[in-house]
Amino acid sequence: MARWKWAKPYKTAFSGNLLSMLAALPVGVLLSLGGAYLAGADARSTLSFLPDTVRFFLAQVLFYGDTPVPSYGFAGAFNSAGVFLAALIFIGLCWLLTFVIEGSYYLRKNPSFSRKEIFLGAALANVASYFFLVSLWLPYSYYAASAAQASHLRLCAEPSAWSNGCAGIWEKFPEVREFRLSACSKRGIPEGRCLEKSN
Repeated sequence: MARWKWAKPYKTAFSGNLLSMLAALPVGVLLSLGGAYLAGADARSTLSFLPDTVRFFLAQVLFYGDTPVPSYGFAGAFNSAGVFLAALIFIGLCWLLTFVIEGSYYLRKNPSFSRKEIFLGAALANVASYFFLVSLWLPYSYYAASAAQASHLRLCAEPSAWSNGCAGIWEKFPEVREFRLSACSKRGIPEGRCLEKSN
């Protein structure tokens, strides 16, 4: 912020960031409610003009903020290739909210500067900070997602364990299903019971 010689740049930047974070809380709740509606049965009839794939993709975008890491094609909440695009769109929504809130706040604190200069400065500063944060977050999220997949695979391969996501795991990794069936067979557990929660 000092680059543009704004009044009290660091204090202003801190206050602007705090305001944009507070604004994100109700927006996050609204996005989650919208995602829940789009993923629910009511939306199928109300929004019948939307194909299911479009509706679920939109739900995925709105829910992305509740997902700690992208799936990277691993077993995850959405298990869809669209998760990368959903991540980009969600980050874009966050950036837009930050840009509008902070730019408006900086403009009030620096009335002698042009609107264009203030909003350009806010946009560039936020692009730089988002780029830095995403570059730190992606490696962590990759290892977290791969560790989560390894945990799912172990759980669904074990005859005495169960997860609601196992059906998806077995479809994606048939060798895990075969390993589980083989282990069940050795224990005398029938195939039907082996692949059911009751087991």
